[in-house]
Amino acid sequence: MTTPRDVAIVLGGGSAPDRLTPDTTMRVAAGVELYRNGRVNRLHMTCGNTHPGTRPGRLMAEAAIRAGVPPTAVTWEGQSLSTLQNALFSRPDLPRGETRFVVTEPFHGLRGAASLAWAGRPAAVCTTSETSGTPTRKAKVLLREVAAWAVNIPRAIAFSIASALGLGGVFPDILLA
Repeated sequence: MTTPRDVAIVLGGGSAPDRLTPDTTMRVAAGVELYRNGRVNRLHMTCGNTHPGTRPGRLMAEAAIRAGVPPTAVTWEGQSLSTLQNALFSRPDLPRGETRFVVTEPFHGLRGAASLAWAGRPAAVCTTSETSGTPTRKAKVLLREVAAWAVNIPRAIAFSIASALGLGGVFPDILLA
């Protein structure tokens, strides 16, 4: 067996007011499986409140704990509204020097890994087996992914330039959503 990674960063796939979406549920299950199989030492869940009053990151953590992951092996953040924010807002829970997997669906793996690398927390990709839904929904998800790259690259560049110039406080995090 190979040495386990320190953490699996499980990216949320959207949220509903009182439950996890099927995409997020699949991602959590994949993270739990990595933990059960000894491939990671802990899980970090990241997904923000796309619906007022919800905390999908917390719901993700609770689902992992119900699935048998000890509470001490699960952290979460619940403010991020995008993959860039997932990476940026998770940094305090992802110390430098750790080894990481990012857990998401196949279509999202490269952007998830790129976002974490941009935030200074690079990770290898571990994907779920598939994307949930009908063929029409899958096509829409793939088109959205292409569009997300077109938006994320300029936002990440602008945020990085502002930070390098000491203007990070002028460039609000919400512009990364």
